[in-house]
Amino acid sequence: MRAFKFAMDVPPSRQAKLFAACDALCEWRYHLLILLSAQRAANRKRLAAGEPPEAWLAQTDLYKLVTDARAENDKLGSLHTHLVQNVCIRVIEGTKRWLEAIAEGDTGKRPPPHRDPRKYRSFTFPEYGNGCRINNGRILLSGFGWFKLHDHRKIRGRPKTITVKFAQGRWWCTVTTLTQEHDWFGPKLANNQRPVGAGVDP
Repeated sequence: MRAFKFAMDVPPSRQAKLFAACDALCEWRYHLLILLSAQRAANRKRLAAGEPPEAWLAQTDLYKLVTDARAENDKLGSLHTHLVQNVCIRVIEGTKRWLEAIAEGDTGKRPPPHRDPRKYRSFTFPEYGNGCRINNGRILLSGFGWFKLHDHRKIRGRPKTITVKFAQGRWWCTVTTLTQEHDWFGPKLANNQRPVGAGVDP
């Protein structure tokens, strides 16, 4: 994986919409943390009563959760579905890793923490081409429009994700790509055989 970072040209009149998206996703993240905390408390009570705990959210449950949230919340409803799903997946996966660490005796791990809304200033499109793409030095973000990229250069590899972030007083986009590694040593041969035509070691 490789990452390519570009500064975005975002006029002041259009920045408010990007900030509003970050605020809405931060609120959604906080809602998920409360939901999962309540689920853990309920499971503790079930275990104490000798009952089996409730299963974690499956992918179908996740999609329904996001669909319901976007239908009930206009702020989330105005955002691309993948942005809302990405926050949900990150929180749930982080919580699972924490619980798995506890089960293995690692008490140093912590659940995903609540983020200060003033510092929550990024969002990720997890699937390039679905809600986001780059063309001729400009980036298209679904729901936000086109933005010019400064110092745009050729992106090597197959684009996978795009993260938009406000830092150092301006907006940036980071494109992660999947690149194929070169095999500098050639194919591995069985029984230490030498390739045909290879010279003799001195």
